[in-house]
Amino acid sequence: MFTQLNARRVLTRLVAIVATTAGLAAGATAVAPTASAATPAALGIHGDMVIGNFHSLRIDAVGVRTATGNTTGTYRAQVLNGSGPIGVEFLGPVTCIYVRGNVASLVYPIRAVVPLGEPGGLTNAYAIQVTVRKGPNNRGSKVGLMGPLPTNSFRGCSPAATPFAFVGTIVTYGG
Repeated sequence: MFTQLNARRVLTRLVAIVATTAGLAAGATAVAPTASAATPAALGIHGDMVIGNFHSLRIDAVGVRTATGNTTGTYRAQVLNGSGPIGVEFLGPVTCIYVRGNVASLVYPIRAVVPLGEPGGLTNAYAIQVTVRKGPNNRGSKVGLMGPLPTNSFRGCSPAATPFAFVGTIVTYGG
């Protein structure tokens, strides 16, 4: 599990990337920018989506938006059986982030499904939005998923509903 010390290290790394990188996302899949696209921001999500007492999805994501509006990052979600991974993972690049206070959101096109591999002609054709609301001291945090939907149906990444519990660490910067 992600510790407070690890969270600080990730935040420090994210801040350094935002502060020093202008052309970070060269070649990344573009998503329409939000109103705050020129405001540097960073987001780290590390933990489990919990429905009832059932841990259903482990999310590990990092995204950075530079002052020029370029966004890059990585997303990995492992399907859980209540406590541990079952061997199915969804992978993709983070192409849009939104950060404002304790609310953050990202969009990632599905690039691969492990162990199935790349979805052939469907690579990047569908995307998922993840929205988180950080609770005090990362307690009582919430998460919501929207999709998969056609990637071109996302116009930015403004936050969506967060109906499920989130156990883990959410780190944000800027916005």
